[in-house]
Amino acid sequence: MNIEWNRVTWYSKLIAIIVFVSTFWLAFCFGVQYEKLMEFKRTTPESEVSIPSIGDVVLSVGQTKSLGEFKITLNSVPNDYRCPVDVQCIQAGAINTNVTFVYGKEAVTKNMPSDEVPQEFAGYKISIVEINPPLYSKKPTEQSEYRIKFHIEKAK
Repeated sequence: MNIEWNRVTWYSKLIAIIVFVSTFWLAFCFGVQYEKLMEFKRTTPESEVSIPSIGDVVLSVGQTKSLGEFKITLNSVPNDYRCPVDVQCIQAGAINTNVTFVYGKEAVTKNMPSDEVPQEFAGYKISIVEINPPLYSKKPTEQSEYRIKFHIEKAK
């Protein structure tokens, strides 16, 4: 009987060694495949284009600025419903801007209120983050006085 037990032990050791070696071999093969996949992702055209992911742009009416291929133009400020700083208001209010976005050959002109969710265009989110000058009840703000800060970030 001792001989049979030794044979079983010998075979079980051989199987254990084969399983052990094949486990490392499979892990190596999967690692090589993973590396090839990551290399493929790094060389896709989308990741090669140098597009800024985040930026702030301050514009006056009629001015155009760009971040890479993305251009933004503040055409006008048709309405200013903000609460004047010298008055107590129940509601803060907002402004409406007329803005043109250009990316490559794609362009769109929109009315963009300051109190809504960010506008999306060509894979970017654009929002109004700052409005100058402050509004006063006795003095109307001229179009040439407006300075609007837009926050531009790559949409997820």
